[in-house]
Amino acid sequence: MITPALLRIGELLQSGDIELDAERLAMVITRRILATIYRYVLGASDPAHQRVLERLDESVQTLAQQLAVREHAVG
Repeated sequence: MITPALLRIGELLQSGDIELDAERLAMVITRRILATIYRYVLGASDPAHQRVLERLDESVQTLAQQLAVREHAVG
């Protein structure tokens, strides 16, 4: 569900329906939510949570990279 939402945010930015600041804020909020979920799942002892942790980690890293690119572009 996160990936389609992020793609939609990108579409809104490209179409001019939201500004760069709003897109960045949405990405920051999403990264925080993913990090919170990651910490919650990490605290669980069920080995089945490993795949969830991997997916969350990938998503957080992708968001961090996208934010870094935007921060660099904005200056």
